[in-house]
Amino acid sequence: MALVIARTSTGLVALAALGLAPAAWAQAREPAAGPRIQGASFAIARATSTGSMAFYGARRVGPGLAMVGVTANPGTGARALIAGAGSRVRFGATSGVTAIVAGAQSTEGPTLRLYLLPTVVVGRVTVAATATAYQPVGGDAPREAAINPLSVTVRAMPELSAGLAVVVQAAEGRPTRTGLGPALRIRTPAGALCVEFLPFGLPRPEIRGSFSVAR
Repeated sequence: MALVIARTSTGLVALAALGLAPAAWAQAREPAAGPRIQGASFAIARATSTGSMAFYGARRVGPGLAMVGVTANPGTGARALIAGAGSRVRFGATSGVTAIVAGAQSTEGPTLRLYLLPTVVVGRVTVAATATAYQPVGGDAPREAAINPLSVTVRAMPELSAGLAVVVQAAEGRPTRTGLGPALRIRTPAGALCVEFLPFGLPRPEIRGSFSVAR
């Protein structure tokens, strides 16, 4: 998968490292007995103003997890079914990285996918990222890599955090897309609602929203 990212964009490699840096930073900031591998259960629903929609659900299985997902864009007709497995490595009380390897069948062809989701909380500041890499195994699917998004937010109230979000998406044979804008995170008893407004960098401004539940 490192080859996928390197061939897609050298700038994206640097951002991927930035997305993974929080775990190392947290390990240095938080004295702990050491990394702990444990399963996790979660559900994430996402939608954008351009018509893209996605849902991912994972169930804890011992020290790992099993995940299924679906993505779709009714405007373009693109869709994918995803299934995979992985685990979460915790560094201290508030930091960790979830890694998932998956296979997907999309309208462009089958792909192997790597998902990395690092998160760290230091005081009022939360740094989180979703980094992905897609390797085609047939069909017309291009190699792809993305950080979608990398966010840095500061807790203003127990239920409210605000900050910035960065999105970088690169695909073989296509221009790299980069977006920047404000991000808002609202915690509710049911889960976390995140809204990102990306007026800078993309061909046109985008609004992105997600709702997640984790256990």
